[in-house]
Amino acid sequence: MSLSRQLSVLWPSGLVFAFALTVLSCGLPPVVSTKVGKPMRVLPTNATAVDYVFDLIDESRVVALPDTVSDYATVDVDFTKWTGDRAFHEFSAEVILSFDPDLVVVSPWQDQSTIDRLIESGVQVVELPPVDELDDIRGAIRKTALALGEVQRGEQLLADFDARALALQEAWGKRGVVRGLVYTNYGSGGWAAGSGTTAHQLMQLAGVSNVAAEGGRVGHDGVDIETLLDFDPDVLVISKPSRDYGVTRNYLDGEEALQELRAIRDSCIIELPAGLFSTASHHLVDGAESLARELDALIAAGRLTPAPK
Repeated sequence: MSLSRQLSVLWPSGLVFAFALTVLSCGLPPVVSTKVGKPMRVLPTNATAVDYVFDLIDESRVVALPDTVSDYATVDVDFTKWTGDRAFHEFSAEVILSFDPDLVVVSPWQDQSTIDRLIESGVQVVELPPVDELDDIRGAIRKTALALGEVQRGEQLLADFDARALALQEAWGKRGVVRGLVYTNYGSGGWAAGSGTTAHQLMQLAGVSNVAAEGGRVGHDGVDIETLLDFDPDVLVISKPSRDYGVTRNYLDGEEALQELRAIRDSCIIELPAGLFSTASHHLVDGAESLARELDALIAAGRLTPAPK
């Protein structure tokens, strides 16, 4: 669904610009920014921020990246160039300010005292919204584009996101009903993604019914073996092994009590790259497209039979 908006852009002499963007349909208040020139020392502090920033500006305007971002960012970037004095590990005001950024992009789950100190220092800080609905991603695109002085590129990015989401909707409308569960197990217990999660939005984009959300689960909720058997999804969606996601497949393959679970019995476990599995950016549509392709392959192989709508 496209967002309604009011947009005004003024470019005197090509240097000083002032613009106001009002996002109506996702309930965001008007955002007004007036500044001289565009930010030229941008510092995204997590994988989601990297996704937005690198799709909106040239990397020459980025000053540094987190040293763990290559595991989870989904943009096409050569992260081997972002090491040494172009990388940082600690999310602290002292470390971030040492790069002399003129704009820092953060997420709400990061340490609030650090965010407050950055704001107090006078540096411009863009805080991405939590993603409960797809409109939150649309709002984040516009908010970040506004701060970067790249409103037109933001609109292009949003148009691409909406077009691809619509194509996914048209495809799954012909597929039938598939019941799925996004599942993670770190070795000390399992977690299912219910409503109000990016994983739920991922499944909705791909046309998969989320059995956890249908069962009233909200957020990432703990599930035991008995609950998994009760859910009995057609497909399980998990992450491929990475720095943080390495145990789930081993657990599913090795737990004897789960071998009669429909998704395991019929070999309907879909593994997504860690970045697509966990992204909270517009690249969620990439994950949904990958999930949809895997679903269609399972259907073509005769291992998955969607129920009639």
